[in-house]
Amino acid sequence: MTKNREGGKSIMRTLLLPELADKTFVALKEAGASSYYQTTFQTVARQFIRYATEKDAQTFSMDLGLQFLEDHYSMSERIREGKFCYQYLRSINAMAEYQQSGSVILYLAKDMRNYVFPDVFKESADAYLAYRKSIGFKKKSVQTFSLYLERFFTFLDGKGIRLLNDIGIRDVYAFMDSLSACYEKPTINHTMRAVRYYLKYCYDNQLMEQELFPKIPNPHYNRQSRIPSVYSEEEVRKLLSSIDQGNPCGLRDYSIILLITRLGLRSSDVANLRFSNIDWENEKTSLMLGFYKDTSGLTVSSTVYFMAVLLFHAITLCLTCQKNRYDCR
Repeated sequence: MTKNREGGKSIMRTLLLPELADKTFVALKEAGASSYYQTTFQTVARQFIRYATEKDAQTFSMDLGLQFLEDHYSMSERIREGKFCYQYLRSINAMAEYQQSGSVILYLAKDMRNYVFPDVFKESADAYLAYRKSIGFKKKSVQTFSLYLERFFTFLDGKGIRLLNDIGIRDVYAFMDSLSACYEKPTINHTMRAVRYYLKYCYDNQLMEQELFPKIPNPHYNRQSRIPSVYSEEEVRKLLSSIDQGNPCGLRDYSIILLITRLGLRSSDVANLRFSNIDWENEKTSLMLGFYKDTSGLTVSSTVYFMAVLLFHAITLCLTCQKNRYDCR
């Protein structure tokens, strides 16, 4: 049985892209995907197959899919602009999911979903979720755990596992491996946490014989530190000292950072500086700040005046270098 299951998984991974796209589309229809999602998937799949052909790629990989989204839809730029259609990414994820499990699950809004568990796991899953509610977990947390368990049960069903006692540590590892094709590390971490504690509950309540909890890894990930809202004085000094002021581009960068750190200006305010903002006779600078309703602007000291002059001088030199094709660095 194990060999057959592994053989089926291997076949999925070697499906040619057109066949994988066709099978994924059928799976989406069977899962109840909306007509809009189906149409979007077909469009993305056609473009992806054409892209892969140009790259001499015959089978699917998530790396290829993400590169396609970047090259064809400018994904990174459009995400920053808030204009990216996530149905494109969803279509690529659907192919990755079908390649791994032979099925596709539609993840709708949590409050709208009624999660369906296989009959063989339903009683234990419902009991575990009821237990979480009883010890004070919020409804949203319980809903999220329901989603993670549904994914786990779908994977087990695809491997032909019908009983709790048939779940082995290798099956859990295989499930974790399948997640890496579709999800980021935080999602994998949260999913595996749900699986670990569900199986712990089952063992503690004599619903299964084998204790898997101590053997199941808890995937860790490095939470990226947030960008500091305020830089310390020492950090600003280090930043300024790292800039080469021996060339026009360095002077430009140095003056921009001085304007930002001395006045707390936003980058857009610096970018909107014009020669008309400089009072050459009185050696003052009048800034029109975006967050001020007063159209008269803000008049600042002579120190900032010299910073602004330095900025315009540096920019003029940079433009001169570019015009004459000099290396201004």
